[in-house]
Amino acid sequence: EKINESPHFIIVDHFLEKLNGIESVPLFKQRAPEAKIIIISGQHKIQTFEAAIQYGAHAYYTKDGNSIKNVLEYLKKEIGALRENWLKAIVKRFRNKINTNANKLIYILEDNASSSFSIEYVLKHDSLNRVSTFQNSVDFMTQVMTVKPDFVILDYHLDEIISGKEILKSIKDYSKDIKVIVYSSQTDVNIASELLKMGASHFLTKSHENLLKLKEIVNFS
Repeated sequence: EKINESPHFIIVDHFLEKLNGIESVPLFKQRAPEAKIIIISGQHKIQTFEAAIQYGAHAYYTKDGNSIKNVLEYLKKEIGALRENWLKAIVKRFRNKINTNANKLIYILEDNASSSFSIEYVLKHDSLNRVSTFQNSVDFMTQVMTVKPDFVILDYHLDEIISGKEILKSIKDYSKDIKVIVYSSQTDVNIASELLKMGASHFLTKSHENLLKLKEIVNFS
């Protein structure tokens, strides 16, 4: 009944008495498409986190001592963005909905050659995407700051001293407009949630299914 009031934010528990909070996200999005949906869950499984995000939740926090702090920080950030950039956000969302032309500049930072090849092949196949791959962070960041890409596909575990988290921070410090998708084999829900909080647009674990999901996200965003 209350959702007809068009809320800006919906905070929902995962396990409810009659309804699964995550599976109800599409219903919320249908009835209140502008609302940001935050899932609070006692589940620490990465599969549950992925399901929540893929259903359309904007944030996912596990129930622990930082739950309230995390939600309040998220709300503060989003409310500030609503106040300062409301017109820009509306225009951007409208453009995203109508832009289905798969002609994006994409950079991949992945030190595993086999994984890098698979990602590049999928993103180029049957599209006009321009894709460049990098196996070290120095070359990668130099190119990012020379020719700003539309998307970055970022591994979390790199065979370097620097981590994917630090790379994400560097990208976002340089430009908040670059969409960063973390595509990784790590399965820690708290790390995944933190990366989204830092500005990653998506977090996907490495699998054939998510590789196809990766292409869908890039082509229709």
